[in-house]
Amino acid sequence: MRHGILMALMLVNTSIWTYSQTWTADSFAAKVIGIKDGDTYVVLYHNEEIVIRLEHIDCPESGQAFGKNAKQYASKLCFGKTIEVLHHNKIDRYGRLIATLYDGDMNIN
Repeated sequence: MRHGILMALMLVNTSIWTYSQTWTADSFAAKVIGIKDGDTYVVLYHNEEIVIRLEHIDCPESGQAFGKNAKQYASKLCFGKTIEVLHHNKIDRYGRLIATLYDGDMNIN
């Protein structure tokens, strides 16, 4: 019985730690200097280029149907603007920072 209670407490503590780690976010302001496709942007932050993949977004690739439209829309939306980058320090397998972008109060994602 004591073993079961101990295991339950450990599970709760692990869940709380995981939850707190998941929702800890960092942010920085950066200028959008490139649009690779509808869901991949290049920003300039302290004279360093950072490639960003929009979190929770999946747009067509450049060679796919509507890929060109997605890229053009993304470009009109924020190219050349200084935006806020909100992230959880997650990097995808291609080395892109996974983030949510904001232009003022507007969520770009």
